[in-house]
Amino acid sequence: MILLPNVTREMLDPAFWLARVADPDAPPLDPDGIRAFNARVLETLNLPDPLDLAESISAPVVCGEMTPLSENTYYDVTGAAYTPEMWAAIQANVAAGTVPDEARVRWGLVTQRTPLRYYPSLAPGLSAPGQIAFDRLQGTMLDTGWPAAVVHTSADGQWYFALTPMYWGWVQAAHVALADDREAVRRFIEAEPFVVAVASQATAAMPDGAHALAQMGTRLPLAGRDDLARRVLVPRRDGAGRLALVEGYIARDDPSWHEGYLPCTVRTAFTQAFSLLGEPYAWGGMRAGLFGRDCSRLVKDVWAVTGYACRATAASRAASASRWCALRPTTRPQPAPRCSSRARRRGRCCSSPATSCSTSARWAAPPSRSTACGTTTTRKATSPSSRLRWSLTCPLRRARTGARSLNASRTYRQLACNRAGPHALPNLWLSGSVRDSGARSMRTHPANGALGVKWAAK
Repeated sequence: MILLPNVTREMLDPAFWLARVADPDAPPLDPDGIRAFNARVLETLNLPDPLDLAESISAPVVCGEMTPLSENTYYDVTGAAYTPEMWAAIQANVAAGTVPDEARVRWGLVTQRTPLRYYPSLAPGLSAPGQIAFDRLQGTMLDTGWPAAVVHTSADGQWYFALTPMYWGWVQAAHVALADDREAVRRFIEAEPFVVAVASQATAAMPDGAHALAQMGTRLPLAGRDDLARRVLVPRRDGAGRLALVEGYIARDDPSWHEGYLPCTVRTAFTQAFSLLGEPYAWGGMRAGLFGRDCSRLVKDVWAVTGYACRATAASRAASASRWCALRPTTRPQPAPRCSSRARRRGRCCSSPATSCSTSARWAAPPSRSTACGTTTTRKATSPSSRLRWSLTCPLRRARTGARSLNASRTYRQLACNRAGPHALPNLWLSGSVRDSGARSMRTHPANGALGVKWAAK
């Protein structure tokens, strides 16, 4: 394995990072808190739960959720640019003009890992010729057992336009089993007991000899167990495309599955994240049809095993979280945080000791005031031969500015204070920067209720 500059093999072990967390086994939230967090995320993003949609939706609302045709230039797998005729064919298949005045909502379950597309087409739209890892028309990958609220069908009948737990998009109709009502779907996704996939990929053997593929975070109801196997319920389509629950089988000693969620701790997050080390990058979870993950899906899967329902993108997560987990590079006392002059002029600075930022206050509750300071401190690593610098973030920094890159080339960097409202949500952000004479940096990204561990070269 080739290591980037200033990265040692010890850094590839989660123990290296866990040693720098005060209490990696302390849960940030109990199960009730996680449920409240998940509900609050939907509220913050103004995105309804698929099972909470009305029985029908007006045509303007449905069409308003559809992605308009892009004006960007995209390329197919041969390197040829999309032509106006290709876009016209896509638009005709969308058939927005056929949406009735009141579109009836139909609920169902996804029967296999399948792509959620921006348009009803599997044809990739590459941002540049040959960039197969970046299909810009790919939204994400839906997992087996995810709910879908279908509101429209494409002109060729091969695609459903639906609301999923991630966002609106097009899913292949052959991969969705429609239920009699929403309650049948609710009973499946809320069933107890259950198993959750904790490996990058996991499978369940089916009676017909096939295997149901699941990726990390997939949850399936547990129907029973015996000495050799655990029986799980897997959604399948019957001959009429309706929902049928079929028993699948998982070996009792299969470590790819866990009964119930894993403990919601920093240790779990690091362990799960590093188990994915070395996997290829794939925008939207698909790389020319092959299995993969992008940065957002890595974070989502890592925390899904604990019950957190992270949103689809880093930007959407940053909009719904404000607490942070800080790493400490040494045991030496850290310098007191300071607010920027701009923050002081705006009256958003931490003006009293009670609201001062502290890297030791990892899970500090939001202060009674509606403002809190976000200060980032970077210190040089203890090894004199290393130029590694770590960014320590205040646990009460509003994630509105979380998408900004942190420049670790300065010893101290002050970020403007930001408001952390009364509904501040927990957020874990491992942030670091490694520089090689200013030519290259690696950094992680913030994520809603989630630990960002994807490094990107610059």
